[in-house]
Amino acid sequence: MSTDGDSCKPTATVVNAGRQPEAETLVGKESQSSKINKINKTYKTFTDSLSEGEREDFLKFGEQIAKQLPKPPRLLKKWIAANWEDLSDHWYKSKGQNPPAYSARWETDPRTPNWLAIIEETANPLEFATDKEKQDFIRWCNETKQFSWLREGES
Repeated sequence: MSTDGDSCKPTATVVNAGRQPEAETLVGKESQSSKINKINKTYKTFTDSLSEGEREDFLKFGEQIAKQLPKPPRLLKKWIAANWEDLSDHWYKSKGQNPPAYSARWETDPRTPNWLAIIEETANPLEFATDKEKQDFIRWCNETKQFSWLREGES
């Protein structure tokens, strides 16, 4: 809250869009080095999961995106490591693929069983697809053969 005369007026914090993370100053939060270690560990896991060619392609993709920013970062590799999750989503999509987390999202979503039951009951996924999220869900269902009518011929 602001104390400059308008005590009821909330103040906003600007989100650190497109820049490297700033140090946390709140007590009880993880230290900056701890966060960097977590980012590096998950980023390393991601890059280790790629072939050498894919890794090179991903880094080139990240560099291209970084260079298109209004204020391109000076430390490209650090910026890519800090933004790898968003970059990897866009990279997979640019290759016409779904990110691996895409499938896991719906497998663990608590709404999945209920939504599947609704679609199975009506047998009309298009009627269910009233927004982008539900369209993504139906796309995942089709790709992973979640609907009973897609699995019938497999037995």
